[in-house]
Amino acid sequence: MFPHSRSVRAWTVTGVLLLFVFVNFADKAALGLVAEPLTRELGLSNSEFGLLSSAFYFLFSASSIAVGLFGTRLRAGWLLAGCAVLWSLAQLPFVFSAGLAVLLLARVVLGAAEGPGVPLAMATAFSWFPATRRTLPSGLLLTGTGLGVMVASPALTWVAGHYGWRSVFTVLAAAGAVWLALWMAFGGVGPYATAPAPRTGPGATRADLRAMLRSRTWWACVVGMFAMAWGTAVMTSWLPLFMIRALGYSSTQMGLANSAFWAVFTVGCLGVGVLADRLLRRGAGPRQARLVPGAIVLLLSAVAMAVLPVMGGGPPALLVILVLLPWYGLFMPLAQAAIADIAPDAQRTRALLIGTGLGQLSALAGPYVVGVLLDAAPDATTGYRHALWLSAALLVAGAVGVLALGHPERERWRAHTPPAADNSPNNNSTQGVVA
Repeated sequence: MFPHSRSVRAWTVTGVLLLFVFVNFADKAALGLVAEPLTRELGLSNSEFGLLSSAFYFLFSASSIAVGLFGTRLRAGWLLAGCAVLWSLAQLPFVFSAGLAVLLLARVVLGAAEGPGVPLAMATAFSWFPATRRTLPSGLLLTGTGLGVMVASPALTWVAGHYGWRSVFTVLAAAGAVWLALWMAFGGVGPYATAPAPRTGPGATRADLRAMLRSRTWWACVVGMFAMAWGTAVMTSWLPLFMIRALGYSSTQMGLANSAFWAVFTVGCLGVGVLADRLLRRGAGPRQARLVPGAIVLLLSAVAMAVLPVMGGGPPALLVILVLLPWYGLFMPLAQAAIADIAPDAQRTRALLIGTGLGQLSALAGPYVVGVLLDAAPDATTGYRHALWLSAALLVAGAVGVLALGHPERERWRAHTPPAADNSPNNNSTQGVVA
């Protein structure tokens, strides 16, 4: 059990990190929410809007991998603060510029700044909790992804309707600045953190990377996140337009339905965290508690994507969108906790950053591919049907890969870097070090 003061501190920091993920996903969702007025004002085709959406992911994975390889010697607190500063700055071109090239560059910068964000937040949260209690804070942080879109959908849609779509990005820039102030006041890393990675020779670093790349469970998580990230990128960019153009919703109805979609996702993140931790405490293995449920949630969303295009509009389609479609995103907290299980403490952050970076590579192509399919189709309904069926196939493949490769109870690779001098729960340091 935690001492009361430490428990309060742990959940306070986790709450601030939840807000970090909240702003992260509000940033990511904003473009889809203003897609209709933005494409109309700038005269963009579906492919051009898809390219603008995909631009967010051009350096998203690369930046996460780069921080995993080279940034683990820096303090996590400053890395998180730097991400927030860049987020706010990257919104400004949308406020002041109308050129597609400038907006593309701004989205690239935003994606590069947000790439390491969630795994860094996860690693920092994990530094406050022992291994058997990490799935719940992991799930709680991932509720920020749902809350970011759930709150942003009606709120930013209202802002765009009353003050113009550019004002949405002013609000987001201010939100990043507010979060930075909160982090500087209340942020920190907990007693289960490790010190920044020591400056070992290149041979030891290569050995650590080889051990990670030989881990079948690590690859299972990467494969599942690859499928999940495609779904997240496509749904974040195109679900609002799908509801308007294929299902006939108004902008207000779309905002409310999109908010409800992410509300279901948010509740699911909390539920899957509680369920996994309870299964572990009752003696279930990590595969049964984390990876098998992870494969199931991917398959549930695959079913939704397979049937949705043939249902037409109306209440049945809305029910599928709200009840079945959001489940794919629940794979992320399960995968992050599974990686933290098998990685040595000194390699935890690197494993999370590189694994998440590779898993997010699919998001680079997803929105653009959907745009191309829509432009090539004879009508919007056909284009969305092809896009959703392709997404369903990727989710099925991801679930199969998770079940085939993931056996965390059989492996834990050895760290070749020396451990921190004091990694015990009695170390009360809260300086911004990487977990």
